[in-house]
Amino acid sequence: MGAARTRGSSLFPLAGALVCGGVGTLSGLFASRARLAAQDYGCVRSVALMAALTQGRNFLLRGVDKRTQEARDDLFGAESESDFFLLMRAWRYADKANYNLDACRRLGIHAQAVRQVGPLFEQFLEIAAAEKLDTAEKRIDGVAVRKCVLLGFSDHLARRVDQGTMRCELVHGRKGVLARESCIQGAPLFVAAEITEIESRGEVNTILNLNTAIEEAWLKELFPEDFQDAGGVTYDVTQRRVLARKERRFRDLVLESKQTADEPPEGQAAALLAREVMAGRIELTEWNESVEHWIVRVNCLAKWWPELEVNPITETDRAT
Repeated sequence: MGAARTRGSSLFPLAGALVCGGVGTLSGLFASRARLAAQDYGCVRSVALMAALTQGRNFLLRGVDKRTQEARDDLFGAESESDFFLLMRAWRYADKANYNLDACRRLGIHAQAVRQVGPLFEQFLEIAAAEKLDTAEKRIDGVAVRKCVLLGFSDHLARRVDQGTMRCELVHGRKGVLARESCIQGAPLFVAAEITEIESRGEVNTILNLNTAIEEAWLKELFPEDFQDAGGVTYDVTQRRVLARKERRFRDLVLESKQTADEPPEGQAAALLAREVMAGRIELTEWNESVEHWIVRVNCLAKWWPELEVNPITETDRAT
């Protein structure tokens, strides 16, 4: 058995307060930029519904049979841009059916869980209206809504490592796995509104849920100061040499990396080679047991006769 921890982000922090009976303002519902964007893009109502959808358990049951999946596909249509969009359609279906058990069961919807979304949605709309935001029903602009999600969850930006696995890299050096039930399987870049850490047998697996596909151009548009082109180096095991690379990054997340014909910067190349040696991935044929014994003697000399002012050889020295 494992334990699970779930993290969200600043787009919907008021949601938890509402569930617990707390009182807040709309500024707690959105991060400032996301709140203004939702108003500017005319999608406050859609984002309020998304906030409600983040509460409680996922009401779309997993592992349904072929017949149920086909019924979902026929009614909800194909979805590849956001898990939220699929949930929004499912909630509207259940709401229109007055949460009828048979209607929900036919599409693999948990009737009790989906019923809880409506009251929360109304609370968020009331808060938005009190803040003089436009909560009128409008045609959903998928791009606008996805940009709002990006503004709220930019610290949850993820990139697929490859299309053959679910492995992903996130900003801040984190790694995760795309949830298998997510509908954005073909998206190379996305933001995860929910990150769940599942601990099992001493290992922690990070699962990325409630995902929304985004475009790289939006990163430049919304976060120009965090988007950069940079040079880098990599060690090619086959050629046994350091190669120069050009990287395009959002914050510390590498979006694209290409090998170039340029000579790698000397300092970066030396540092990389040192790290590879220290990690045991490069073997120095002349660095043998006699060298290690010599280092031990030098360090003993430095410790036992400090008056000789012999500097010891540290781990840092080994890496230079």
